[in-house]
Amino acid sequence: MNAKKIASVLMLIGMFVVVALLSSCEKSDDELQIPLGASLQMDSVNQTSVSELRSSKTTAWSNPEWFDGMRRYEKYFQGRRWHVLKVYLPKISVRPVYRIANSSDSSNPTFYKMDLDDWRNVVEGRNALALVNASFFNLKKFSFTAYDLQGSLAEVAHPFGFRNWIVSKGYASGEAGQKVLHIKNFSAYIDSYSSPFSRFDVMVVGLDPLSSDKDKNLSKGRTIIGIPNNGSNLLYIFITGKGGGATQAEAVQALREFGCKRFLMLDGSGSSQMVWNNRFIVEGSDPTGNRNVPIILRMDRY
Repeated sequence: MNAKKIASVLMLIGMFVVVALLSSCEKSDDELQIPLGASLQMDSVNQTSVSELRSSKTTAWSNPEWFDGMRRYEKYFQGRRWHVLKVYLPKISVRPVYRIANSSDSSNPTFYKMDLDDWRNVVEGRNALALVNASFFNLKKFSFTAYDLQGSLAEVAHPFGFRNWIVSKGYASGEAGQKVLHIKNFSAYIDSYSSPFSRFDVMVVGLDPLSSDKDKNLSKGRTIIGIPNNGSNLLYIFITGKGGGATQAEAVQALREFGCKRFLMLDGSGSSQMVWNNRFIVEGSDPTGNRNVPIILRMDRY
């Protein structure tokens, strides 16, 4: 091969090398820019908290867990986490759980109280499908230590009963806006309260969230029961606590989304707590820790 041909071959090889290098550089730039840009974008999303991402939008109700006869729904509304339990009464029993500390006043006995983490670890709460707080109760009486938020004693405000027995008539039986939930023959009823019923499986008195005012316009812990109509075999419980909060109207509207037309408000604020499948799903919102409550509702299979 003469020198001229050799020079031509070398020139062609050089041009090929230059083109390959340029192509490689362009490809390298693409690989650096596109994936890096995507990675940075994803990192910026991952570094944003879930609550911040959800604060600007409302998600639909999801159904993450269920048992035969009971389902738990949840949604995020403007960054707040809400829950609704749907209970099919022919398969799931709903009953009050309590411990009487002093029955000297048989119409309004004193009750021991614990937070739901303790309730689930004693016989009354162990292995329950779900636990939620129930009755309004006093915070202070006689001894601050015994009756404060984390104290061990309380009297309940409104009447409640179990299996045709009025356990307590309460100390605020004449409070305006009272409503009563009574369950019998696997059916639920919510009516205005006037006097104890003589026949019931469960009877719990609370307040009407449509007329009573428990800081009604503040977003705070709420526990509200709803039913579609009297005689329904479906019962719904709206609950939100730490990391949540709702006004009374928001809680009622949430239950209306499930077809409820009758409502009963149980204790809320820092009392609102829920255990589901032996896990603390809703914690109380008190800064000092979960509030001790005297009466809870336990849900189980028959």
